[in-house]
Amino acid sequence: MLDDRGIDSLTIPIHEGEEFFGLEFFHGKKRFIIPAESVDRLQEIVDELRSIFDLKSRVSWGTFWNCATEWVKDKHRGRTTEGLVERLLEVSVKSIKEYESCIPILHLSVEVPIRVGPVLIVPLDPEFFDRMDLQLSQIIYAETSDVERFVEKNRARFQGYSAAKIKSRADKEIANQIGSLAAQWTVDCLLFFSPAMLDPTKTPKVEVFNLNPGPGMCSFLFKDGKVVSSGETMVGPDRYAWEIPRNKCKRLEDEVKAIASLFFEVSEVPFRQEVLQAFRWYLKMPKTDLLYQKLVYAMMPVEALLHKDRSEKVAKMWPRFAVILANDQTEYDRIVKFGRGIYDVRSRLLHHGQDVEDVEKVEKFLKLVHRFMTKVLEASSRFETKDEFLKSIKEVAPNHHQPR
Repeated sequence: MLDDRGIDSLTIPIHEGEEFFGLEFFHGKKRFIIPAESVDRLQEIVDELRSIFDLKSRVSWGTFWNCATEWVKDKHRGRTTEGLVERLLEVSVKSIKEYESCIPILHLSVEVPIRVGPVLIVPLDPEFFDRMDLQLSQIIYAETSDVERFVEKNRARFQGYSAAKIKSRADKEIANQIGSLAAQWTVDCLLFFSPAMLDPTKTPKVEVFNLNPGPGMCSFLFKDGKVVSSGETMVGPDRYAWEIPRNKCKRLEDEVKAIASLFFEVSEVPFRQEVLQAFRWYLKMPKTDLLYQKLVYAMMPVEALLHKDRSEKVAKMWPRFAVILANDQTEYDRIVKFGRGIYDVRSRLLHHGQDVEDVEKVEKFLKLVHRFMTKVLEASSRFETKDEFLKSIKEVAPNHHQPR
């Protein structure tokens, strides 16, 4: 751990004409620097302290780092008698506050709020932007006309769409990260019920705005009901929205509970974890326009959940798939035959570069996979491991051999 005696070893004076890589600061009229090798040492200390304090989920690395470097400068200048640990704890506690992230979701329109786990999807109505206009005028040092232009620009882009709202207790950076991740999980949960899961010709452009810095970023952070920060850049071209009317919002809220539990509730159960990973692959499918990619993403969860291991033959996969879905011998035989055929299409694509062109065949497969994933989601709360799940599947023709 770093103590007062280690300060001088972290800082060196810079004389005229000398150049160093590191963090520069002034003491009086003299220039000093925390050189690169000392920066590395300080970074190690910051990482260690964040782990010791168990604050990684609430205080960002940047908050710790800025605090540590300012402490080094203050110690060098004789401005503080605090130890580094004392300073970091003080700053960390002060930085943790109750925030509510509000993340606009492009091309999703709901008439009334929908609860998805800890997230509330709300309509971006005129009142939202009226409040923003008033609040931003109080926190942004800019001309009133600039604030009005900012708000009206966002009103024109977002009004009528929706936003994901989630509360968290953390510093600003972590609160924004929590909001972004929660918004994306929420979109994924909702997409499972979208028409695009069954129709390969549809690609809903429902997108979270601030997943990554750069084009398409937008977020608003609230504290005590007031906007405390915002970020905004240009938005991509408009495409059709997924509109969820009032009479379907409540039903969707009930339907989404099971998958929201999978995404938002941490589970140590191995099978739940495998099902979650399978859903993450599967839910990439509706986000692509390319037919061959839709087929590959739809196939991935079937392979992952119906193979015991890599050494097992593919032939066993389709009887298991059919047992879960079929209601009689005829349907069982039909699904097994179709599954093997569509797997050959996938193999010719991956191994020989042969393009996928049969839209009807892919559409039929998507509908089967959606039924399969619905049943797997139901089964995920009843089995501890994938082996238990597979043993429950009787690899013979139906009638009622679905996992129980």
